[in-house]
Amino acid sequence: MGTTLRGTVQSGRREAAGFLALPWVADQLRGKAGLVPYPGTLNVRLTDSAALDAWRELRGAERGLRLASPNPAFCDASCFPAVVNGRVRGLAVVPCVPGYPPDVVEVVAAEGLRECLGLADGDEVTLTLTDASSEDPDAERFSCVLFDFEGTLVDFQWRLADAEAELRGELAKLGFDLEPFARDNYAVLRTRALELAPSDEVRELVDQRFGPIYDRYDADALSRWSLIAGARELLGALRASGRRLALVTNIGRRAIERALPAFGLDRAFDAVVTRNDAARAKPSGDGLLRALGQVGQSPRNTLMVGDSLSDLLAARDAGVFVAIVRGGESPAADVQRHGPDFLLASLDEVAHLLRSEQP
Repeated sequence: MGTTLRGTVQSGRREAAGFLALPWVADQLRGKAGLVPYPGTLNVRLTDSAALDAWRELRGAERGLRLASPNPAFCDASCFPAVVNGRVRGLAVVPCVPGYPPDVVEVVAAEGLRECLGLADGDEVTLTLTDASSEDPDAERFSCVLFDFEGTLVDFQWRLADAEAELRGELAKLGFDLEPFARDNYAVLRTRALELAPSDEVRELVDQRFGPIYDRYDADALSRWSLIAGARELLGALRASGRRLALVTNIGRRAIERALPAFGLDRAFDAVVTRNDAARAKPSGDGLLRALGQVGQSPRNTLMVGDSLSDLLAARDAGVFVAIVRGGESPAADVQRHGPDFLLASLDEVAHLLRSEQP
């Protein structure tokens, strides 16, 4: 069970950015907590006695994750895993200095918490904290890793606008009102059509019409895909570490069965779940949960690595942690608004996050 604290957002002294930018701090946060920190903290002032007592007890137990300074000019710090407003995971950081305010909690995360949660001074927030001893003590935090394919392991080549226009054309031919589909992407169009179809006959027609379109755009992308640098080596190292690996993709089975051997990845995964294997494509978590069932793993020990908002939302739906690699399908701003657990500059950073290298 976690410790729940309630307080209000306040402006800090803007000193955290300098502390978090110190190489030893960044390295230890990455190595010990799997966190690439945003250069700043969310400052929360605790306003009631119950929260103050709970925070004092947690800090006094000295079970936080320790950031040890190699330079006597800087202080050590203790960190406690934290979830802000039930949405964004991060760390409550306590500098080990005399006179540090007992009613202030500074929270660091992969993103600016004010921006991604829409917080301003005076807003109320809820923090759920645990001591480090309640986390998995194994240095390999995640025993299972799920990977997206296009945009994550290979570059993004799907012609989204053309495909969506063609799919909407088919919906119109089938007599659907297009207004409910106005904000849907290529993956959600099928899911919503099946939900709104007035009969089993229309549902069958949706699959009959959509399937060949998806397969054709898969094949077109397959002709241009290139493997992301370091992807094969990363997967090999993770398998060698004993982790279970699965691929969960909105690409169809036909293209994946050709792509994996072409890129030398045909033995990289313990399970492969394609668009054809899940009842609903990402952003639903159906495919992720199917993969976990196949490899016998729990969501609480699982990380999803992807590049899109669909990957992030699917991970949330399935209850797994999520790391988003910049530069794929979704703009960084869209991803940031939803507060991923980890935001990575490149696929190379997955190895650090997963602690396959000792800090």
